[in-house]
Formats: sequence, C-alpha cells, structure tokens
Amino acid sequence: MKTFLMNEVGLPDAAATELQAIHGIDLLNTFQSFSAKDIDDICSTARKPIGMLEHPDSTRTTPLSGIVNPGVTVPAIVAKRLKLCVYGAKNRRRLSRPLNFAALTQVELNKFDAM
Repeated sequence: MKTFLMNEVGLPDAAATELQAIHGIDLLNTFQSFSAKDIDDICSTARKPIGMLEHPDSTRTTPLSGIVNPGVTVPAIVAKRLKLCVYGAKNRRRLSRPLNFAALTQVELNKFDAM
C-alpha cells in the first residue's frame, strides 16, 4: 500500500508511511469508508507538527534530546488524488466491480477528474 501511495498518489516517503501507519490507510478498501472531508482532516492532521522525533545523531553513548516533529508535507494535488481514490473506490463498489490497484492508477483517477 505504501508503494501505491508513493507511486500513484504522489506522496513523499515520510507522508506515505504516516498515512499508512498512523492514519490507517493500509488497504484499498479503506478508501470506501472515507469521505472527502475525512481526507481533508487526515491531510491537515498529517501536516501538523506533533510529538518529538529521535535526534538523528543520538547514540547510546551520546544521547541527544529529541527534536520537534515538523509534520509531513502533503501537497494539495496529493489531497486531490486521495479524494479521487475515495470516489473511485466507492464507484467500483456501486458498480459491483473488484477493487484493485490497477483500478486506481493515475490514468484511471484522471478519468474521474475529467467528469
């Protein structure tokens, strides 16, 4: 799923990891339960700085204090593609078609955008 979020949706690695691990976008069927408002909420939450990260130079012998988590970058075009994934997944369910990665490629998502 992370590969799909990075390659087809266009998320950076850190954002794809966060959306998959923290926000629960781990299966294609998940898109069927979301709305456009849910995607807006998820993207704005991912952008917010929360918590602390381990300092990259910290080791066991020389522990360094953590750094503030700056949040992740979720561009507007990615939020739009995620909303199109929601629409596409719900459309596949309405039409009783199987939902797979090929059904939500950028080419297929662009067809929904043209409507």
